[in-house]
Amino acid sequence: MYVLIEETIVVPATAQQLDAIHAALDRFWAKVDTTVTRPPDRQWRARFATAIAEIANNIIRHAYPRGREPGPMRLHLYAYPDRVEAYFNDQGVAFIPPPPVEDGPESDPLELPESGRGLAVAQACLDELEYRRTGEGTNQWRLVKRLSG
Repeated sequence: MYVLIEETIVVPATAQQLDAIHAALDRFWAKVDTTVTRPPDRQWRARFATAIAEIANNIIRHAYPRGREPGPMRLHLYAYPDRVEAYFNDQGVAFIPPPPVEDGPESDPLELPESGRGLAVAQACLDELEYRRTGEGTNQWRLVKRLSG
């Protein structure tokens, strides 16, 4: 399937660059609005943007922990006729999934640790979320959200 629209940004993996990531996403949506026959609505976009923000925050916090110089974080955005995809790449430390959090019937969500919730939020906002570490030491995240009808 062919790419309708693409947008790429490379920024240092720091919290100060989150605005630049949101600006890239805004440029991407502007292109989508003029190209796609039925662009996604505001709620759909908000879910995708939430997933982007969660993964970006995880890269900033975990790929470049305190004491390690932040490296570049690359975001590629693609619109296809049936879906939107985002790819994050960074050269930070490998992602190690946290142990699952036990959510029992008596658990108070406000008492649960915040750590590890970002991935669950991102997954809930997307149709697919994949991570892999390349042999060259690159972390790669793939986020997919399908366009409806």
